[in-house]
Amino acid sequence: MSTGTNPNSRTPVRIGRVPGRRTFGDVLRGIAALLMLAALVLGAPAALVLLIGWPLPSHIPSLDDFSHPFTAEVIVRVLAVLVWIAWAQFAACVLVEVRAAVSGIGMPARVPVAGASQALARQLVAAILLLTAGAASVTPAISSMVSQPVAVVAMQQSQQQAPHAPHTADRTARTAAVGTSAEASALTSAGAGHILDAEEHAHREALARQTAQASRTLTAAHAAVPNAPAGTKLYTVQPPHGRHHDNLWDIAQRHLGNGRRWTEIFDLNKNHDQPDGTRLTKASLIYPGWVLVMPGDAHGGDLVEVGPAHQAPQPTPQHQEHRQTPQHQQGGQHEAGGTHFTQTVPGRIALGGLVAAPLLSATLLAALGTRRRQTLWQRSFGARPYGPGGWDDETAGADEALRVGADPEGAAFLDAALRALGAQLAAAGRPLPAVYAARLDERGLELRISPPEPDAPQPWRAEEGGRMWRLERVMLPPANAPAGPAPYPGLVSLGHDLSGLDDPAAADEPGTPLVLIDLEAASGLITLTGAEPARRREVLAALAAELAVNSWSERLRLTLVGFGAELKELAPGRVRTATTLAEIIGDLEREAAERARALAAAGLDSVLSGRTGADGAELWHPHYVIVAEPPQGETAARLAALAASSHRTAITHLVGGPVPGAAWEWHLADDERRLTVPLLGLDVLPQRVPDGEYRALLTLFREAGRIARPPSAGGPAAPSPAPDPEVLGTRPSVELGLLGPLQVRGTAGEPEPTHAEQLREALVFLALHRDGAHLNVLASALWPKGVQGEVRDALVARLGDWLGTDQRGVPHLVREGDGRLRLGPGVLTDWELFRALAARAESNQPGAEESWAQALALVRGPVLDGRPAARYGWLAHLPFEGGAAAEIADTALRLAAKRLQGGRPGPASEAARAGLRGNPDDESLWYALLRTLHEAGDPAALRAAVADLLRHLRTTTGLPEPDARTTATLDELLPGWRELTRAPQPG
Repeated sequence: MSTGTNPNSRTPVRIGRVPGRRTFGDVLRGIAALLMLAALVLGAPAALVLLIGWPLPSHIPSLDDFSHPFTAEVIVRVLAVLVWIAWAQFAACVLVEVRAAVSGIGMPARVPVAGASQALARQLVAAILLLTAGAASVTPAISSMVSQPVAVVAMQQSQQQAPHAPHTADRTARTAAVGTSAEASALTSAGAGHILDAEEHAHREALARQTAQASRTLTAAHAAVPNAPAGTKLYTVQPPHGRHHDNLWDIAQRHLGNGRRWTEIFDLNKNHDQPDGTRLTKASLIYPGWVLVMPGDAHGGDLVEVGPAHQAPQPTPQHQEHRQTPQHQQGGQHEAGGTHFTQTVPGRIALGGLVAAPLLSATLLAALGTRRRQTLWQRSFGARPYGPGGWDDETAGADEALRVGADPEGAAFLDAALRALGAQLAAAGRPLPAVYAARLDERGLELRISPPEPDAPQPWRAEEGGRMWRLERVMLPPANAPAGPAPYPGLVSLGHDLSGLDDPAAADEPGTPLVLIDLEAASGLITLTGAEPARRREVLAALAAELAVNSWSERLRLTLVGFGAELKELAPGRVRTATTLAEIIGDLEREAAERARALAAAGLDSVLSGRTGADGAELWHPHYVIVAEPPQGETAARLAALAASSHRTAITHLVGGPVPGAAWEWHLADDERRLTVPLLGLDVLPQRVPDGEYRALLTLFREAGRIARPPSAGGPAAPSPAPDPEVLGTRPSVELGLLGPLQVRGTAGEPEPTHAEQLREALVFLALHRDGAHLNVLASALWPKGVQGEVRDALVARLGDWLGTDQRGVPHLVREGDGRLRLGPGVLTDWELFRALAARAESNQPGAEESWAQALALVRGPVLDGRPAARYGWLAHLPFEGGAAAEIADTALRLAAKRLQGGRPGPASEAARAGLRGNPDDESLWYALLRTLHEAGDPAALRAAVADLLRHLRTTTGLPEPDARTTATLDELLPGWRELTRAPQPG
């Protein structure tokens, strides 16, 4: 059996040593600790009083006391005050530690700014308590502190000692259950006058904990596979390690010696029920706590082998008493032998892929948002956008992964830093340095340069003799600083930095730098070798997707060979596709020759020399050709010749497979966890887009361009649940504002800043799930990568405390018997009130106009405007965002039309403006605003509104100029509107 230290293997497992009986040395240490504690707690203040005096003044201080000379006596008294403060702090630490140890409350509370003092107090208290019978109730924290950890696991030891006995683990677990019961009986049968020795009690408790863990492992396995034949080997999917999660490939690699055998594990477990009630249906989605049947030749210490006619160990009466409490049934924690262990709540998205690609996800999300806004711009009255709420799980999961994994701040910083650098060098008449790689971290950006350039412009800083330029994020030039075209369009994310790391899983930790590589610096051909073709394709797909949509790769051409025509959906104007390289090799040869002639005619040695010039951005558009499979025969020879003749012509070929004549060779490890570029010294955890996410991405972009018919015409239903008219007559205790920046009023004070965002998100989630949501569903939404049960339970407890109760004392957070959470009727959202008012107006009741106006008065901005990045990813599964924006626009259009028909263009324009606050991307609302201002005869307001419209089209929707319909409307209402496009724009 392996005894390595791989955290995924978990063999051997370290637990606290089973303490032996108390020794004479323990007694001496306890007595010494008692004397030291008495000296510090009692002797120190007594000495201060005798030698220096009582610390409190004998009279009320006055200003005259501060005018006395500063003598040595004053210094001594000041020092004495500091000693008194230190003594008081230590005394408080002693009280906290004694209370925690004697009462058994668990880990004691931390005394502020008392790390060393509290540690000393804990050691002294622990040593003293070992002298008494009270040691039996010493907290686990103290017990583990006085015990040295050694590798002891009963079930795994028995497997090591008797590998020839196939059912040893099963017998050990059964013996453990019996042993636990016997130990419990021995402890509870002692008479009132009989006091167990403290060390003996601790010995038995440790043994009970140890054996109960083995019992729990087999109990979960037996419950998941109740009819497994003798000799079946079972594996329990492990909790996350950092951001690395267990997956079938890694499991096969560890226990079968070959990651490619993951398909055998998948076939053995497909569609089998798991302990959490779900089933294995997708190979990329497995969750901690699942029990998998393994092939017969599987090996490793964390496997369980089933014995003949196995039965799950039955809990002792002591265990049953703890297990039946509602807290543990619903809270994700269980007790055995007096020791808690915590279950892991599985996440709702597959890790890796998009969620581990911050710049790729950010740029895709931005491009997707622009596509959606352009589509909403053309929405007709009553229509709803296709999107969340109507997608399949795979598509919604990809949308959520984009939201969770995106780093929009990092993407914006990278783009702004590169553009500002290009503009600065152009203004100084300097060429761009030759960058071959970059490194983006939480503090700033590093550019790797060859040949070195020691003269870096401020605020950049040259390091390593000019081989690196660095810019700190806080030094980024202001937003109004001159910015030019993107100087390095070939810069693309390669993966997370593995430099100096032996375990690729360590690169999954938050804050690990992201490595980017400039494809253009290769000056020809790049090959990606290693792994299987399908795995190489996933890496190439990630590169292609980022190049297709990122903002610092503008004005490039991207040709994709062997990826299918669908990827063109991401950026139709930037991407072209081909089936084979043979189809386009002739075009590539002609293009390379034309670029070489243009370089010679311009007297330039490379495109970088002219890219920062006045005409450089237009003359030297980069062209990247990414080929999924290596070409063969004549095509391969022509590609090699083409690459050899390339010299900074802005044409780069990247091929998935070996091709002769490559300038750079990248190598992908068989387990896909490491990609190296030896020539450049790069070692990364590569970014990938697996096939499932690849298909889902294409669906997202395809459907972002679709508008559904109104619900009455067979389109998607309005956002659920249906409007509740009863809310109009209620006075809520807690008000939640969703129509604009999030607002919460009426709670029991403000939450702690460290938990505030999470509590608000949990509140919004439950408010949009009025029928309630199970505890684990809420947890998987807030922590899509998974979370420990105790963390989840702590959040729910804080949420209940924060929401408080209504006037009758009924909690606003209701917990049902089946573990579901829901908000009480005393919590009301402005969205619920908006829908109730709009529904009342549409029912032709008197006062319809007033109801519409009241509804629009609730709108403060776009829904949940300004919410934190990487949160609220679960909105991808709901129709709330797009549906609410459409309903706000329709309500505003109804009110504006009614007022305009009544000859009141001024109030009609107010209705249109109210709608634009909540949905600025609706073309019909802008038309309504312009027409009402035109009818009101207010040319100044009309010109200002047109200027706002043009600015919005340019900066938000991504439309370079108004479409034909908008142009016709502007020509009709404001014939001189084109002058506004030539006027300087603010900001």
